[in-house]
Amino acid sequence: MDATLDRMTKNTWTRRDRAAFRAMYLRLRRFAGAVGPWEVEPEDLLQEALVRALERGPLSRLDHPEAYLRRTIVNLSHNYVRRRYGAERANTAMAAAAPHDEMPGYPSDLADLLSLDPVARAVLYLHDVERYSFPEVATALNLPAGTCRQIASRSRRRLRIQLQQEVEE
Repeated sequence: MDATLDRMTKNTWTRRDRAAFRAMYLRLRRFAGAVGPWEVEPEDLLQEALVRALERGPLSRLDHPEAYLRRTIVNLSHNYVRRRYGAERANTAMAAAAPHDEMPGYPSDLADLLSLDPVARAVLYLHDVERYSFPEVATALNLPAGTCRQIASRSRRRLRIQLQQEVEE
C-alpha cells in the first residue's frame, strides 16, 4: 500500500501524513466496508478517497483529515451507487432484476442494511457501531447534528419495517 501511494502522491505524502494515515487506517477501512456498496472493495474506496485528498495537498493542512476522508468515502459510495443504478434504469432488462438478486447469499439483515443509501449507512455505522455522538457524526460527515438524528431515525424505522415484512412472509 505505501509504495503505491508514494508513487501516486510523490509531492504531498509527508512523514507526518503517513503517520496520521496509519493511525486512521483501520477505522477508515471498517467505515468504507460499512458504507460502501457490497461489490466495491473497502480498500479501493479508501485508497481513492486518500488519493483525492492528497491531490488537494498534504493531509496535515486539513483541520480534520479523518472527517474529510470519511466524507469522501461516503461521496464516492454515493456516486458509485448512482452510476450503477442509473445505468440499470436505462437498460430495461437490467432494471427488471432486483439488486438483491445479485448479492451472493448475504443474510437478509445485511441485504436490508445495504438497501439504505451510503449516507444513512454512514450515520448508523458511526453512531450505533462506533458509538459516536450525533454531534461527532455530524462533524465526521459534515452534516448538521439534527439531520444526522433524523437520518438515523428514518433509517432505523425503514429497517424495522423491512425486517417485519420478512418475518411475516
